[in-house]
Amino acid sequence: MSWHDVWDKAKASSPGDTATVIQAWKAKAPAKLLRKNWSMKTGFRKRVKAEALLPKTEEASDRGEQKIERQLLGKKGEFKQHSWDPDVNFYAAFHNVPYLNIRRGQIISDVFGFIGPGHVLNPVAVEVKVTAGTLWTAVIQNLQQVKLARANATNLAKYFSKLKGFEKAPEVVGSTGVASKREILRGTWGMVVAPASYYDKAKATNIYAAVEELLAKLIEEGCDARIMLYTMEKETGSKLAFLDGYRPWAK
Repeated sequence: MSWHDVWDKAKASSPGDTATVIQAWKAKAPAKLLRKNWSMKTGFRKRVKAEALLPKTEEASDRGEQKIERQLLGKKGEFKQHSWDPDVNFYAAFHNVPYLNIRRGQIISDVFGFIGPGHVLNPVAVEVKVTAGTLWTAVIQNLQQVKLARANATNLAKYFSKLKGFEKAPEVVGSTGVASKREILRGTWGMVVAPASYYDKAKATNIYAAVEELLAKLIEEGCDARIMLYTMEKETGSKLAFLDGYRPWAK
């Protein structure tokens, strides 16, 4: 069974089948398929034909997940900062990030950025949902992205060290009131972002409890996998808010 097949089996698994998901996580990522050269533009990157916009604005042409992705990401060439308190920030950086050097079977994160308290940040792969699939499959998709990013940590670290423009993002000023130079750690973590209704649907069945069990089991099994669940609505001006899961900086 190929690496893709193992993960396809996990994504097709029934909620609560943690053994199948953990088996996929422990499968070694195919080194020959990993993207070696990284070059990405920051900000929201949807391309639309001008005639398709009339008489709409570009934002009005967004559909489903694009509405949340636009709110998460800044304009082209920008990093967008989201804050919860004086010490925790999420910098949304890249849109539709591919991890492999192939077209068929490509794995993509909707958004990729950096999150953490103060100036110490973890790379984070983001899976955005509105109505598609279930929370169980969303988390597994996000785990697959995290697995590939962690398997490619060296190449990603080299790219992050050369990022231009990140130093122009708002200064990192914590509760001490002192600005600090950002430090990007090597380990990538995961984040699922969806409207509250998406999580409510999961809570109405056994899916939410199954996801909680899976996230706890991953830690119990010693897997380097931390997934955070955040809410954000489609409406303009909606704020990103932590709901559940395991934040990498939390003890």
